Amino acid sequence: MKKKDDIAIALALSPFARKTAELVNSGAYEAAAGSCYVIFRCLAKTCKEHEDWYAGFTGYGDSYTKLAIFTEAVVELYCHLRQKTGLSKRMADEMDINLEVFNLETDFFGDLHCSSRFTDMLCDAQAQYLDYSKLEKCPMWGMWEKEGGE
Repeated sequence: MKKKDDIAIALALSPFARKTAELVNSGAYEAAAGSCYVIFRCLAKTCKEHEDWYAGFTGYGDSYTKLAIFTEAVVELYCHLRQKTGLSKRMADEMDINLEVFNLETDFFGDLHCSSRFTDMLCDAQAQYLDYSKLEKCPMWGMWEKEGGE
């Protein structure tokens, strides 16, 4: 892999994130959650091999790479989905279980219960630290759409 391959990976996954946002907006929450997990698996596999590409996301480095911005944008998308009022309790519980299992396998998010960045992924709207109700207002999603997703 070459130095700029991190940007290529983010750009290649970007349409899947946009499609996932469309699924959320259409109420296809189960499909959207599944899509998020697929994106997270791709990102986790890449991170294991190229942690420096995730500067900012992993705490490594002092600035965010394009791939780290994209990863944070997908986290915000997931939190946006988790915040939907139409999301059933059963679906929310399944999402929590799948996320916990994924994280046990990959340790991609570290300790989910110790960082508000990731704890929000396990909470509904009332318990989340941030407001993800309007995805376009989420800082990293907006940054990705403006700077990196083109």
